Amino acid sequence: MIHQSTLTRKGIEMLDNHIPTHTNVLHLPDFDVTFVCFVLPPDIARLTEKAFLVGDFNGWDQTSDPMASTNDADQITLVMELDKGKEYQYRFLVITKDGNKEWHNDWHADSYRTNPFGGDNSVIHT
Repeated sequence: MIHQSTLTRKGIEMLDNHIPTHTNVLHLPDFDVTFVCFVLPPDIARLTEKAFLVGDFNGWDQTSDPMASTNDADQITLVMELDKGKEYQYRFLVITKDGNKEWHNDWHADSYRTNPFGGDNSVIHT
């Protein structure tokens, strides 16, 4: 379950000075949540008009969690607050600058699970 709260703002502030180059998990020992900074790979980000994080944490909704560019044009990220101690499957949905819709995995994910469409989903453990 995703929590929207002031903790998310605190997590974003903590990550603001250091945006990782790949998806990164930030554990807070006194909380039941984990901050995850999802990062679209730079070689994909350069060709992206819009990007969305899609996974079981949002019911695989293709537009509910848009990702945003940082000051670096090659970096597109989204910080989410997820329950600690769980496994989440996800993928990046990209709309390219020429209008194509593409699905991409996170090649720095913790693991991968086969999906019913003949591909794999990325998996992160919080």
